[in-house]
Amino acid sequence: MTATGMFCRKLDLVPPTDHRMTESAETLKLHPMNFRNLNLYNVYHATLALYQHQGPIWTEWNDRLKEPLPLLQKKDRRRGWPLGFQRRPRWPRRSRHRHNRGDTQP
Repeated sequence: MTATGMFCRKLDLVPPTDHRMTESAETLKLHPMNFRNLNLYNVYHATLALYQHQGPIWTEWNDRLKEPLPLLQKKDRRRGWPLGFQRRPRWPRRSRHRHNRGDTQP
C-alpha cells in the first residue's frame, strides 16, 4: 500500500521533497520486488510512483526491472502474464448464494 499511497499523493501534487514522499521512496527501496512471488499490482503502482518521484531510487528500481520482468512474460499472444500471478480482481465478486442475515423474507 505504500506505493499506492505514494502515487496518490503525487496525483494530489505533493512535492517530491515532502517528508512523506521521501519516506515512501525509502520504504520501497528497503523492500525490493520479490520475483519468485511477484505482486504485479504492487510493482505497477511502485513503478508509477517512483517514476514520478525520479532520483537515484527510481534509477535503481528501473534497472532492477529491465531484465527479469520481460523474461517472466508468457510468449503466446493471448496473455502477457501467467495466471498464477497475484492480481486484484476488476470488481467485487458476489456469492452465488444469499447469506442468511436473519431475514425471514426470501
